[in-house]
Amino acid sequence: MTSPGRRARATAAQLQRLLPHAATGWWHRATWARRRLVSSRPGPRHQAPLSAYQAFLRSPSVPLAVRALKHDADPQAGWDVFQHVVSSPALAPRIPFFQAMLMFCRRRLPGKAPDVLRAALDRGVAVNDTLFCTFVGACRAADPPLCQDVVDLYARCGPRSHNVIASVANVCRLAKQPGPALGLLQDAVDGDVEFGEVLTSVLSACCADARSAAGADVAQRLVDLVRSGRIPAYAHNQAIFGNLIKALLSQARFDAAVDVTSVMEGVGVAPSSVTYTLLLSSLIRAAQLSLAMSVFERMAGRRVAVGVPVFASLVAACKRADDARRHLAVLYDHALANPALLLHDDFAACSLISAFDAVGHLATAEAVFARRCAASVPDAPVFMAMMTAYVRHSRSGGRPAGDVVGKALSVFASMVEHGVPVDGRAFTALVSACRGYSLPAVQRLHDYATGSPALLDDDFVVSAFISAYADCDAIVAAEQTFQARCASGRPAPGECVFSAMVAAYTRHGMFDEGMRAFEAFRASSSSSSLSVEAHTTALSLFSKAGRIAQAMSVFETALRQGVRVDGRVVAELVTACRRGSCRASLDQVHRHASDRAYLMQDDRVVSALIAAYSCTVESLAVAEQVFARRRAVGAPGVVVFNAMISAYGGHGRLANATAVFDDLKGVGVPPNDVTLCSLLSACNQVGAVRLAMSIVDEFERAWRIPPRSLETCTTLLSLYSRGDCLAEAFALLDAMVQSGTPIETLVFCGLADAAPPAFACVVAAYGRLSLAADLRRLHRVAESKAFLSDAFVVSALAASYGRCADWASVRAMHDVARRHGLMGDGGVVNALISAYGQCGDPGTAERLFVEGRSTADPSALSTVVAAYGRLSQLADLRRLHQVAAEESLLAQVAVVSAFISSYAQCGQLAESERLFRDLAATPDTSTFNAMIAAYSHHARLTSALDTYERLQRAGLKPNDVTLVSLLTACSHVGDLQRALAITAEFTTAWGIRVDARHTNCLVDLHARMGNLDEAERFIGDASDVTSWMTVLGACRKHDDLARAERVFATILSLPDSPDVLSHLPAAYVLMSNVYAANGRLADVQRLRRAMRARGLTKVPGQTSLLLPDRTVRFVCDDDRYRSDAGLRDAHGRMLEDLRASGYTPDLGVVTRRTSSADEARASVCRHSEKLAIAYALAALAPGEPIYATNNLRVCPDCHEATKRVSALYARDIYIRDANRHHHFRDGHCSCGDYW
Repeated sequence: MTSPGRRARATAAQLQRLLPHAATGWWHRATWARRRLVSSRPGPRHQAPLSAYQAFLRSPSVPLAVRALKHDADPQAGWDVFQHVVSSPALAPRIPFFQAMLMFCRRRLPGKAPDVLRAALDRGVAVNDTLFCTFVGACRAADPPLCQDVVDLYARCGPRSHNVIASVANVCRLAKQPGPALGLLQDAVDGDVEFGEVLTSVLSACCADARSAAGADVAQRLVDLVRSGRIPAYAHNQAIFGNLIKALLSQARFDAAVDVTSVMEGVGVAPSSVTYTLLLSSLIRAAQLSLAMSVFERMAGRRVAVGVPVFASLVAACKRADDARRHLAVLYDHALANPALLLHDDFAACSLISAFDAVGHLATAEAVFARRCAASVPDAPVFMAMMTAYVRHSRSGGRPAGDVVGKALSVFASMVEHGVPVDGRAFTALVSACRGYSLPAVQRLHDYATGSPALLDDDFVVSAFISAYADCDAIVAAEQTFQARCASGRPAPGECVFSAMVAAYTRHGMFDEGMRAFEAFRASSSSSSLSVEAHTTALSLFSKAGRIAQAMSVFETALRQGVRVDGRVVAELVTACRRGSCRASLDQVHRHASDRAYLMQDDRVVSALIAAYSCTVESLAVAEQVFARRRAVGAPGVVVFNAMISAYGGHGRLANATAVFDDLKGVGVPPNDVTLCSLLSACNQVGAVRLAMSIVDEFERAWRIPPRSLETCTTLLSLYSRGDCLAEAFALLDAMVQSGTPIETLVFCGLADAAPPAFACVVAAYGRLSLAADLRRLHRVAESKAFLSDAFVVSALAASYGRCADWASVRAMHDVARRHGLMGDGGVVNALISAYGQCGDPGTAERLFVEGRSTADPSALSTVVAAYGRLSQLADLRRLHQVAAEESLLAQVAVVSAFISSYAQCGQLAESERLFRDLAATPDTSTFNAMIAAYSHHARLTSALDTYERLQRAGLKPNDVTLVSLLTACSHVGDLQRALAITAEFTTAWGIRVDARHTNCLVDLHARMGNLDEAERFIGDASDVTSWMTVLGACRKHDDLARAERVFATILSLPDSPDVLSHLPAAYVLMSNVYAANGRLADVQRLRRAMRARGLTKVPGQTSLLLPDRTVRFVCDDDRYRSDAGLRDAHGRMLEDLRASGYTPDLGVVTRRTSSADEARASVCRHSEKLAIAYALAALAPGEPIYATNNLRVCPDCHEATKRVSALYARDIYIRDANRHHHFRDGHCSCGDYW
């Protein structure tokens, strides 16, 4: 009998013999087994059954190996069995063995699965679906899943079946590596694999998880396969479609995502509420409002419930949209149709109230609130939203303040009645809204707060009550409120309470009481430093009280503590220094302001400094420096211009005062009655009676500002008296007496002799009206008085001739300036540069600028830039841009604004945007206006409105030019309602009067929409020729012959003026076009004869092609066509392609007699626009955009041909004509075929 020890040694020897290549670990295991056998007690003589593993060791075979792998749980044992089998040439394992091993790997050794499959491949095993899916299952069990191995081995040997592809995709998804799974779709398609639900589901999930362009591409292809029927529609599995939508949305393919719901409906799958909500929420977050609204309307039409959260989000998005009111109306109608779900829900009601409040539709907000309250008592947020809307409108002037404040109080009363708690912040806003409105209302609110002690523990509420009582002239009640808060036993009030009380005392002139309150605060404060609010309040108090020393002490403390002092208070301190003649303190405040840009851009501070430094001749230069610095960073407000005009006028420097006034007009800042008074006072200093009269006339005519104030009227009366203008003086005297002016205030003065500066102002006044004949008479007067040696007079004449586009006279003034040695005067040089630019001679203007660089104002370059833009000389414009950059002139706001406008005129809107974005200087209103106008002429309404909002966020005030640009944008896109809303906003919020320019935009909008009756009604009895020309153009567009004849007769009856005369040729041409379109060629010839009789000539059409290195100009039937064979060939090829696309020349545009139809067609085909485009097609590389300008309106035939060319040759074509910019692309034009 063999001993146990011998048996153990035999077993070990057998292991060594059978497993020569076994791992060292297994030798240790065998050793352990031997020791276990040796150390055990001798047992019975019979042996226990051998394990599967031991059986394999005793007699290695593939079946025993499979059995061992199925029953043995030891990972190392299983791996050793596998190693032995694959290393033994005699065993030759096949699929069942590798299947068993991969199943073992899935349970015990998932990391070894790739090695197992590779071993199978190395031994020529043909991998089938089952084996590969088992392999994938093992890899999926690893942590993390073995995605890359699966992908690699799939590419090497994976069967292209449904199960394999689905399992591979699933591993990629579990491993968070969806990218490799995206290529599996092509394998499935190529292998004609059936798309089961599992495969479709996992592929769509991978597309969503990928969040990549490739994922979106695969998602789109899956959608197409569903649409074609290749993939079945799994109606119960909406997650498939949801994932496809997610994948498309991740790459901003919004239209494609929306299309998924159409595909679902097309294959009989109704999108669920969850699917729609996913899509709608994503579109709202991406600001795709139009698509979001279309999805919403689709949901509503299919009666799919819209949840309150997504509905509220959509409402919030709509209130920021261009056409907010229209979208909100749709949402409100939906809410009305589902009141129980939406109008009776507090969250939805709040969102609707806030949205309608934001767009100024307070009545609808009230209706929402009323419906919500009719259902039940809402929670506090609904009351707060309505009350906040009323308070906001009380500040914005949307309705009379008393009306909306009263309604806000009613909402508050309703809250109290129903026991709804009032939020302290909303209550504070309500109290503040009552400031100056109604003392009883403030007292009722105070009574309520007294019954709610928590409110009066809120210092902001107490501060609001103090301010409200003070504004209602109830200073005693304000004091009582303050004292109650300071009562013993209560915590010390905060700074805001003391500040409100000090400010109340200051407003009522109770300076001693205010100082005592301030000292009480200093004594009660535990901090040695003051807050910004406390500093501001104290500075205002001491400044208005004339306590300069104390004010300066507080001011210096604020500086040491780094407090940002408010501009209003600094202005008050400056004024106090002026009144107290404290020059040292004034200089100190000035130095502080000079180091802080925000103060030197605050018009209150700047105007106060100008007034303070203009007290003496010696310090006037400092006032000029302050004004110049403010002017350099943008157009200041009218108060700054008024201060500078008054400063110059007070020292008899009328020319400087009027120059400032001209600057004011040049930047589009509306003057006011103070401006008129300051100008008249300046005229009175030197006795410039006639100039004063022209200024009065200009104010009344241009801005409807007659002399109103007592100071203005008495100054004007003094001027009339000095000039022996008795009729005017007596008429003004009668008006003053009737208004109750005391007779003792009327003073009469003599008239001083006119001096050259005053004469120059008269010239400038005539120049502003572009009255060339009167200017020539003034020129002769200047010669007779020997005024032509005066720089002011020469500058005024040159500038005025430039406004009249009288190049010969400008050239004559240039010669005069040379003869009298005035070319060293900056004003003369600037005037000549501007005049040449306005006369269309930018080359001479540029040479003057370069020659007079040391004396010329850098901003004068802007006139040169503008001239190049008007002439569409893009190459010269770019060259000048380079010069400006090298000379650091792009820091000049006026120069940059001119470049923005000029590039836009040349069709280079992207360059305008880049200049605006990279602006080195601080933009002013004129810069924003330039960018808004650029967008407007390119029909980019949304971009124009965004820029307008940026202007407001920058703290700048829009002007009449801003309104013109915005209305032009509305006109170009046909948005009448937005135009009316913008006009109302500018009138109410900004106080900007609507003039002829704005009216013309609205007329154009009505005309564009075919509302010609409304357009005529809008004009009324106005004599503005531009508006009548707009209607005449609309008559041509809408083929209204009878109206065209009536409007044309009206234009001919208008009084002669430079503006009317300049429009007459175009009026004749437009009327001729209407007659020609109706076949009335005899009337066309009649109008031609009438034009010749009046000495009018039709401006020949000219198209300027803007190439990168040059500008090429063409006219109709250009000589270049006959001399340039290349142009003829390009033109012929273009016409052939056009005819093949269905183009036929429109002979209705022919207004001259032709011998035959062929001659008429040839004439139309050789219009300058077509020649320019044909030349560009040959000169530019394929696909490059084409830029051109036309001095007239693009004719309808050329417009249609250009649309077709843009599609045939895949070109973007930009043409600026006399009316607007046209962007042709893919067979469409940005003008919508109305221009």
